[in-house]
Amino acid sequence: MGLDAQAFSRVFPKSRSQQLNGREALERIAESAAGWAERQGLGPCLESRMTSDRTLVVEPLPVVDGIQFDLTDRGIAVGFRSSNGGPGFHAAVIDMLDHMQRELGLDWSWIGSDGTCLDETGYALSRDFSALQGSMAEFLKALSRMVEKSGPDGQALCVPLGYLGEGGQIACPLGFQQPDRLRRLCDADEADLHAAASTFFIWWERPLDARQWEQLLRAQLWQVADWRRPVCAADLTVQRRIEHSARMATANDRAVATDLAAALDELRRLQASGEAPAETGIGYRRRLIKHRLYQSWSMSLPGWLVFNSNDGHATFEHDSLWLGTQSMTIALKPGVEVNWSALYGGYAGPSRELRPGVFCRKSALQLQQDGPGHVQTALVMTAQSGGLELLLLTLSSHLSAPFDAFDSWIATIVAHDNTA
Repeated sequence: MGLDAQAFSRVFPKSRSQQLNGREALERIAESAAGWAERQGLGPCLESRMTSDRTLVVEPLPVVDGIQFDLTDRGIAVGFRSSNGGPGFHAAVIDMLDHMQRELGLDWSWIGSDGTCLDETGYALSRDFSALQGSMAEFLKALSRMVEKSGPDGQALCVPLGYLGEGGQIACPLGFQQPDRLRRLCDADEADLHAAASTFFIWWERPLDARQWEQLLRAQLWQVADWRRPVCAADLTVQRRIEHSARMATANDRAVATDLAAALDELRRLQASGEAPAETGIGYRRRLIKHRLYQSWSMSLPGWLVFNSNDGHATFEHDSLWLGTQSMTIALKPGVEVNWSALYGGYAGPSRELRPGVFCRKSALQLQQDGPGHVQTALVMTAQSGGLELLLLTLSSHLSAPFDAFDSWIATIVAHDNTA
């Protein structure tokens, strides 16, 4: 569910009066997007990547869906979703496409074969920003009706997959929101609806001023900050985007909100120290994030852990701990009963039913043989029509805190029927 826009150009990009096609055409579009972003002050916030020789994705901000350009035999198609960014973002994308039209000679058409506007907000044709804000506000009202019907448990709206609500609150682009506040929008008047929308969407007004940069900074700290030491190029890109947003938000000695300043200080400290973050405060990734580990298993783990896949086994790492996982299937002959006691051999702790038909038992805490710290394993299992599904977890750390949290992580495990 979202607000989408599409356009098509039958003219390919030009360079020095020469018409380009193929990969060169998409590369020229990426260059034009980068030039536009630089003039807007977006700088390192914009990233472009070729996902194939015929597809380019331009990401103006790290907290919005990318803009996809597809090369066809008849021209260039572009599409984007703006409902997790807001009206300011939507208008900015249209402005970027206008810039490409002037610079590259493209001829974007926003009218479909049936004569309707391919921009669901209508803004590409009307250029009425007030009406665009109204469309976004109505979209928020539609989301509020969903909340009213389905309840808040674990809900998330307009944020990346895997992010979870907390304490009955709903995960939203700029932080948690109370479900009652969203439900009231179902019957809100225009003024109240617009006021709520301005604090829900990350880019509500059109100008990209210091106040708007503060909103973008808040959104990044909530949605993409990893709350740990950078370990790869992607982490450094996230860090660079956040620092750029902070500089723009604090231009001319402007102060940002106290909670935002404190969160930024904490993030910088964690990036340098390698410590684990506090469990509360700004940031979804300092909390549990849902992962689909394997076809048969999902589990929620701290978002500050670094995910790796080694020989098909999912592992999660940090300076303070290592968690390895392994999924196994044991075929059962028809009519054979599962010998749970035999499977649990070597696991000293009591058996625990996580949810109907899903059982777990942990080993005792043991000293590591090859270094300081301790190690503990857990075996989770469930019987399915295709056999017995097992999930083995191995946690090692030189600290006690991860072992204290191990049970709460295990409690989030869900078994999926891979025969369905």
